[in-house]
Amino acid sequence: IISDYLKGLLTPQITQAIIQSAKEAGCLVVVDPKGDTYEKYKDANYLTPNYKEFCLATQSSYSSDDQLNVAAQKLRNHLNLDTLIITRSEKGMSIVTSNSFDTIATQAQEVFDITGAGDTAIACLAIGLCLDLSAQDAAILANYAAGIVVSKVGTAFVSPDELCSAINHDTATKS
Repeated sequence: IISDYLKGLLTPQITQAIIQSAKEAGCLVVVDPKGDTYEKYKDANYLTPNYKEFCLATQSSYSSDDQLNVAAQKLRNHLNLDTLIITRSEKGMSIVTSNSFDTIATQAQEVFDITGAGDTAIACLAIGLCLDLSAQDAAILANYAAGIVVSKVGTAFVSPDELCSAINHDTATKS
C-alpha cells in the first residue's frame, strides 16, 4: 500500500522504485494518490483517488457516469493500471477495469466524521485483494468498513466484529 500524503517523501523516483520493486517481488501495488499529476503512480495495480482528487488530476469535473467512465478509462490506460477505484462519498465507489465501469452504493448510515475513511478503505481493499477477492468484492468490503468509520466521531477503527455485523445486517435486510 502506498498512501501519499504529499509530504515530500514519495517523489516520482522513490514511488516508481517502490512500485517496480514490489511488482518484481510479485506483490500487488495499491495506491491512494494525492496531487494534480499521477505519473509517479504508473504501473501500480490499483489506484484509489476520491472524486475530488480524480477531478484535480484530470483537470475536469463530470456531470454523468458516462463522462466519468471515459476519463477514468483514459487515465487507467495512460498509467497502465489494472483497476481504478474512485471513491465518491455518498455516490459510493466506481470500479473501472479494462472492460467495465461499475458503481457500488455507499454503506454509510449517518456521517459524523470522514477522518480516516480513505485510509480504512484502502487498507480493507488491500486485505480483500490479498484474500483473492475480486476488485468489486474487495471494494464492497472496503465500502462497508469506510461506512462504519464515518459513522464514528474522530479517528476511528473498524473491528472485525463490527465489519461482520454490518455485512450480516445488510445481507439479512436485503433478503
